[in-house]
Amino acid sequence: MQITYVTAQPDRDLIYEYAPTTSSDVVIRTTVAPFNGTGLFIGETSGWYNPGGRTHTKSFVNSIIAPANGRTQVSLNISFPEFTQFDEFVKAVNDASGNVYAGGKYYFSTSYGTDAVLIKYNSSMVEVWRRYAFSPIATPAYGDATVDVFAVGSSIYWLGDRQQTGPFLIKYTDAGVQQFDVTLTNITPVKVVANTAGDVYVLGYNNSATSGQQVLLRKYNNSGVQVWSKSFNAASGMLTDQPRHLGLDNTGNILFTATGERTPGNYDAYLVKFNSAGVRQWSKYFNGSANTNDVAGRFAVDPADNIYVAHTVRDLNAGVQNNNIFLRKYSPTGSTLATRYYRGSANANDEAIGIFYTGTGRIYMGGISKSTIGRSVVAQYDLSLNLEYTDVITHLQSPDWDATSWGVYGEDFVMDPVNRALYWVGRKEEVYPDYLDYLNVPIIVKYTYPAVPRLAEATGAVSLTVYPNPATDMVWIKSESEMMKLEVYDQTGRLIWQDEDKGQNTQRLDIQLWKNGVYVVRVTDQENKVETSRFVKQ
Repeated sequence: MQITYVTAQPDRDLIYEYAPTTSSDVVIRTTVAPFNGTGLFIGETSGWYNPGGRTHTKSFVNSIIAPANGRTQVSLNISFPEFTQFDEFVKAVNDASGNVYAGGKYYFSTSYGTDAVLIKYNSSMVEVWRRYAFSPIATPAYGDATVDVFAVGSSIYWLGDRQQTGPFLIKYTDAGVQQFDVTLTNITPVKVVANTAGDVYVLGYNNSATSGQQVLLRKYNNSGVQVWSKSFNAASGMLTDQPRHLGLDNTGNILFTATGERTPGNYDAYLVKFNSAGVRQWSKYFNGSANTNDVAGRFAVDPADNIYVAHTVRDLNAGVQNNNIFLRKYSPTGSTLATRYYRGSANANDEAIGIFYTGTGRIYMGGISKSTIGRSVVAQYDLSLNLEYTDVITHLQSPDWDATSWGVYGEDFVMDPVNRALYWVGRKEEVYPDYLDYLNVPIIVKYTYPAVPRLAEATGAVSLTVYPNPATDMVWIKSESEMMKLEVYDQTGRLIWQDEDKGQNTQRLDIQLWKNGVYVVRVTDQENKVETSRFVKQ
């Protein structure tokens, strides 16, 4: 008896689409965070429209899976005119106890306009406390707002903007007790992260008369006192650098991505590493083959501090410019260890949404593949970035003839390691000349990834090889024993190809017209022994 190994793959558990509406209360933005062990928190921003466009927005909280407490309005109901109320949720994060902290902006009154708001919900989706940050003088023209929220240990960091006094960084305990409130100067903040020791890092940008728009990275201590401030420019001169994402590795180094001009009008995707003392270790850029605009994406770090980044790059494919997902693995010292691309079928525009390392030793990438139809993409890779699994879902649309634009867009990719869950978050949008027909439908796809990424299977003496893998137009199937029956199943278990009484050892399959995804090959030999293998069509 021979032991072979097959790659385990995620289970798609749920496709959740909001009921579409074209009258009012159209969800225009969602931010999500997992309740550890219970479900998914959803912070909604909903818009109301008249023929002139959006009149106002409100905020709601909702959930899927559990707890099913229904949809709850957070915003005030105000009297006319409606277009003074523009509430919004921008970020939701969870802590280790399953609480969620949702940040946004909240219409307070005609005197003060909009305040920044931070709300704590427990794992039963019950509001625990609420905090506001607002400009000191009653001036409705000012709109104070949340920029980012980060939770680590028992500390919550709130980044935002009081438009009268400038950006702020506030630290709370999980009980809602304020630890510090500092005003940030000469920076437009974008992201905040912290470690359990209380070191806080803020990523943002400012504008210089000699360097254009440059990225700024700042460190603050446990009391909110600035320790250092460092700038990053992709190239010297009056060029523009845009910060994107921020994180820490396991040894306290700081990593961020940025989109930067190295020549005027040409943006490349960057990954940059600083140590905790503020010394830049290295910066790595990538320029797509179209030599035009690339967008920096998110990254993940494994226990050895290798970094996996997913950028969206502009390439020239068969004479046509389109976006592809560029994946690269770097060592802690910045050496390139692996490079891969995800390219959807029909030369589509593909965009990266997020990337995660899991404790099971696998990398998961979430993205979007857009052509005439919109498709969500979730892919599983090993630590050498070899593709093991893809799930591509077509989200069909049927806009009316007068729609000015429509499409499916990716918004977020979230991991819940407690439940080994992944959530792909996106939306369908249809825009019409009359905004009363505006349609925006949030989509959430849930997966459970395997606890053991490779499963042992006892088989007979058959030795089965399928190559190339992944494949695009054809695969060869080779067995050491004669194949009396050959079957191929898609990832739903549907039999899509079979041949019996073959009596030969090899078979070539033309898969050019098959859908992208994972396929299972099942071979039965002359002694009725069975072996299976998998391959990926991409």
